[in-house]
Amino acid sequence: MRVALDGGWHLNSHSPLQDYLIPTRLRLKDSKAAELLRVHYPDGSKVALGFSADPLSVYAGKVWITGKLKIADDARPGELPLVFLFNGQACNDDSCLAPEMDELAASVEVDSGTGEASGTMRHEAVFRQHHQE
Repeated sequence: MRVALDGGWHLNSHSPLQDYLIPTRLRLKDSKAAELLRVHYPDGSKVALGFSADPLSVYAGKVWITGKLKIADDARPGELPLVFLFNGQACNDDSCLAPEMDELAASVEVDSGTGEASGTMRHEAVFRQHHQE
């Protein structure tokens, strides 16, 4: 998943430096046919902002969040619709918006008899980079 933020805006990273900040999270909505494994979040950038004396760990610009999707052995062949839940809180140097949870619809094609997902990778270099983790 690619997250693109407008200039001047950021999200707290998946591991903010302050306990009171809302972390960025990606998960799979309840599914018996698939499981999201080993979500990989990029390291946050440490920045100093006007509202905090301490540095913050944030995502700004464009970042990739990736993970491995495990398809259940008994998943039916064909298109498998999935819903991912993305939690985050957008902030600028002056204020933060209310935290949001967005539902992102996607689907994978399950091959007949193999229980594996197939498809063409749109951003193969990004997936290859995180494949061995």
